[in-house]
Amino acid sequence: VRVVGPTSRNMVHNGNFASGGDRWFAYNDFKHLQWHTKDMWLNVFFEQGLLGVAALLGCVSLALFRGLQRLRRGDSYALVAVGAVCGFLAVGVFGSLFDAPRLTFLFLLVTWTLVAPQGPARTSRTTPSQNLHHGGP
Repeated sequence: VRVVGPTSRNMVHNGNFASGGDRWFAYNDFKHLQWHTKDMWLNVFFEQGLLGVAALLGCVSLALFRGLQRLRRGDSYALVAVGAVCGFLAVGVFGSLFDAPRLTFLFLLVTWTLVAPQGPARTSRTTPSQNLHHGGP
């Protein structure tokens, strides 16, 4: 394999595979930190702009607001979910967890469970026959 540049010099090193697969396999030399944004909010701004930051901030704010409301009503799931969202946001100050699709999905799922409307409160159900017979005959 040859790629000849303007100086008539071969630009491909190990084009004849004399050194095996050297220079032909992709590898990571861990020099990605120069361009990696180690902040979740900065990463969202870089990828989605101010609209993305505003949407994420609104969604997270609403989730925490509703989670705290549910917590005041004694919902034990809200304690776990609000803690998980706060933990994700705390780690997001020093790193972008949105790089990992599974973590992103889990974060959005937990956030959605806090934002999604709940069904009506459960009450004890009585049958029509119980409503008709309140006392004696």
